[in-house]
Amino acid sequence: MKKTLLLILLGALLLGGGWYGFKIKTSLSKHQRHYSPEEYEATFAKVERETIIDKVVVSGDISPDSRNSVEVKGEISGKIKKIYPVIGQSVKSGDTLIELDDRDLLTEKSTAQTDVEGAQLSLDKAKRLFERSEKLFQKKLISIEESENKKTDFLIAQNNFEKSESRLRSVIDKLDKTQIRSPINGKVIALPVVAGQVVVGAGSVNAGTLLMTVADLSKMIISCHINQIDIAHINENQAVTFKVDSVRQELFKGTVSIISPTASSKNNIKGYGVTIQILELDPKIRPGMTADVTFLIKTSENALTLPLSAIFNDENEEKVVYLKPKPEMEPKKQTISTGIVTFDRVEILSGLQEGDEVLLTKPKSSRK
Repeated sequence: MKKTLLLILLGALLLGGGWYGFKIKTSLSKHQRHYSPEEYEATFAKVERETIIDKVVVSGDISPDSRNSVEVKGEISGKIKKIYPVIGQSVKSGDTLIELDDRDLLTEKSTAQTDVEGAQLSLDKAKRLFERSEKLFQKKLISIEESENKKTDFLIAQNNFEKSESRLRSVIDKLDKTQIRSPINGKVIALPVVAGQVVVGAGSVNAGTLLMTVADLSKMIISCHINQIDIAHINENQAVTFKVDSVRQELFKGTVSIISPTASSKNNIKGYGVTIQILELDPKIRPGMTADVTFLIKTSENALTLPLSAIFNDENEEKVVYLKPKPEMEPKKQTISTGIVTFDRVEILSGLQEGDEVLLTKPKSSRK
């Protein structure tokens, strides 16, 4: 009987001690570990060394350089008689591009020539009479009044002759302007008119009808728009690289030639226009293509880097990471300083060493 009571008492003590130990262990676990290792499985990154590049990438439009592109307009109004080149055709400076109908001007020229001939006859007659009157006046055979009248008739005839000659020169000049010639060597890239169309000369009140556009395609540019934050990193003569969709595997070179001094808005984003001169133009590059331009800002070789998603801001707005915890431990917060930041990687300047592992998600106890 005593032995049985003793066994029962011993069992109760063991059972109570086990329960107490379990409570203590549970209590310690709650204070020492809030996160299991499984919670962080495959959610950490390792500090690695690599070359990290700070760059600005924007899209731009390729077009002929305006300094080597000419909008061709006629100097006189008229009907288009003939168009010689077609779009894409190469032309040389002085080549006839468009011929205007000259029938009315030829008639006007004939009339002007007749007027000149008549004025010449009148001038010759007035000159003979004036010279004769001068001799007679010297011999005192005519009055001074009659002599002055002959002189006046001669001057009037001379003036009429000069005016008729001026009209003839004007008609001849207009006839020459019916042949519209190329001002530069290049290619026809726009031809908005057709034969038979009546066009207005640029010498009139308005700007005149655009006949065609000729451009030197050996010199082209890229026009792009850079936001007001990134423009501080862009300088004139800065080297750039770019790609075009049609030849994606090739990398082309250019240089910044113009930075607009004033801001403008594009797609509701305020920024600055930047013009890039294309170097060593490839024949695969054509006007109207879209270019993806890369402006190299800074390069750091053999730098310590982490994914951008591993960097957090703490309550003091300091940049921090959370070191990967060991089992049964909490993650440790580590303050760091950073350098170059790209769209997916960050340069680590201090606070970590190569090989350190950090969490990619912020621990729950650190979240607000």
